Amino acid sequence: WDATDAPAIDKNMVWDAETLAFAFSTIGRGCIPWLYGPRGVGKTTFGEQLAAFTGRPFVRIGFHNELEAVQLLGMIVPESGGGVEWRDSVLTRAMRRPGTIILLDEPTLASPGMLASLQTILDQRAVTLETGERVECADGVVFIVADNTAGHGDDTGEYVGTGQMNAAFLDRSRVFLEVGYLPKQKEISLVSKKTGLNKQTAERLVSFAGLTRQTANDCAGLSPRRVFAWAELVADGFKSERAF
Repeated sequence: WDATDAPAIDKNMVWDAETLAFAFSTIGRGCIPWLYGPRGVGKTTFGEQLAAFTGRPFVRIGFHNELEAVQLLGMIVPESGGGVEWRDSVLTRAMRRPGTIILLDEPTLASPGMLASLQTILDQRAVTLETGERVECADGVVFIVADNTAGHGDDTGEYVGTGQMNAAFLDRSRVFLEVGYLPKQKEISLVSKKTGLNKQTAERLVSFAGLTRQTANDCAGLSPRRVFAWAELVADGFKSERAF
């Protein structure tokens, strides 16, 4: 694909070969991969960089419990010269554009009614608008789901507002792929490259983050996103304790 507005390639992106292979296999068959794992490990980045390296448009749709279908699909609006017209919203625009990767981010935060509407769209790869027009996914459109809880909700308080999804919606995804923390040495290298922090100090920060993750059973420890923020401040000259 050759979209001029494809995301910029991150040369420091670290791919897990097996996860990438499963993702390509799934989307190559027109099916939906579901990425899950702790916060900040790169689920959204995975979808974005998949678009970047393959030259595709990328659209991220973040869910919350007040999101309504009209905000995704569009609505009938007045024309400036009188009369009315249909105006697409984010999902219908993305569905019409060939090659687009559409990332459905944290659907466990959506209301059951919204998910029921979305389930039909994922089934048919099409939606019928208020005007009666049927919008089908253009050639090469790909759906990817990313969620912290693998669709099962959370009762630890870590991901407030998430809910248990019904089995019918979960069944729309062919493969569930866990995106976890990087191996220690790879995380050290990535922290150093992305923040400019020397590797010796990066190793200390990553080692501490690893201890918090073990203590929290890989649930509520320091996320990579937090480690990057910490490392950036240390690299800028702040004392580690204050930066933390």
